[in-house]
Amino acid sequence: MNATTLSKERFGTWTTPRNTLSIEYSLPAIEQIGELAIEGREKLARTGAEIGGVLYGTREEKRIRILAMRPLVCEYANGPTFTLSDRDRLKLQDLLQVMDREPELAKLVPLGFFVSHAAGDLALTPNDLFLYDEYFPEWWQLALVVRPDKSGAVDAGFFVREKDGTVRTTKSYREFRIEPQTVPVKPEREAVDASRIFRRAPAESVTALRHGPAISGFPAERRPRRSRQWVWLLLWAAAVVGGIAAFRSYALPAASAGLAAPIESLNLRLSEKGGQMHLDWDRTTHALTSSPRATVQITDGSENKTLNLDQNQLAHGSLNYSRRTSDVSMQMTVYPVNQTPVTELTRFLGPAPSPVVKDVDEMANIRNERDGAMEEIERLHRKMARQAERVESLEKTVQILQNRVEVDRARYGTPKP
Repeated sequence: MNATTLSKERFGTWTTPRNTLSIEYSLPAIEQIGELAIEGREKLARTGAEIGGVLYGTREEKRIRILAMRPLVCEYANGPTFTLSDRDRLKLQDLLQVMDREPELAKLVPLGFFVSHAAGDLALTPNDLFLYDEYFPEWWQLALVVRPDKSGAVDAGFFVREKDGTVRTTKSYREFRIEPQTVPVKPEREAVDASRIFRRAPAESVTALRHGPAISGFPAERRPRRSRQWVWLLLWAAAVVGGIAAFRSYALPAASAGLAAPIESLNLRLSEKGGQMHLDWDRTTHALTSSPRATVQITDGSENKTLNLDQNQLAHGSLNYSRRTSDVSMQMTVYPVNQTPVTELTRFLGPAPSPVVKDVDEMANIRNERDGAMEEIERLHRKMARQAERVESLEKTVQILQNRVEVDRARYGTPKP
């Protein structure tokens, strides 16, 4: 499906009291994204394939308008999720610069990205949050998550950065629905079985299976013998078994790597007050209660550090950190026993931290010490001046004595030894 610049005649509006950003979006744009999401869901009958792309539009201070979109054709090297490979990342970078080549996008800017999830909550996954932070870091850029269902409707929600730079990943502040009548849905019978997509059986076997029932319509003298019908049935069974085996070889490694398994949210939240960062998490989640340890990787500007947390620290539910720059991200990884590690990332973008102010007593002590040091320096200067005067007086006395010696020598001569 080719994306085009979208009509400006019909718009929806999305706002939330938690954020001053006002979003206007072209309804045809959202409908096209819904169509793409449903097409992706129908690519695989059981799991569906996720889709994504870039949103374009205009921005005027705290108001943005979504006018166009471009889908990113993912190669799905990591399974049916929208997890980008190296080649996919190059495609995304190209989409972020496509405005220079397409006249209809010449006056637009990338406002964010969209992604679909075939199942689960309407939320940002750690992979979504990584894309959001890595490629769309501005405070006004957004993420749009859509989720199609079997009825043909599509649930959607925007995710935006809050005033303190954090992102609520578990739920959109306001969800909306794209009704079925606005999104054409293909008949359910056209859904493709995954075992047919990933099969390794020869095409002739499937062709023979499809044309097998027509055998009963042949004249008696031209009907194949019953033994040949068994041959076709055996070939059909081999094709089905081969398809299932091929699908398992594709799907099971992805599931064992944690790609197909549902991701339990740690509900990370990063807040800031007076330069002091506060990271808290939901200590009641199964991933945390069953983990003996965890790590928190902190990226503060160009500085990186890793904190190791034990079970008692995890049960506390929070930690504090004094930031040094305006860009701080924290990634927590927990290690449940006999389970795949769970990772979640959150990021803070804000003004540079103010210099640390000492308390009044400490500042008074510092001033007293400074004044005492200045007085000591002045006393030493006076002492040195007196010493200099004494040295000068002694030098004059020595000079007088030397002159007298010379006079006596001239008057009386050099005394004999």
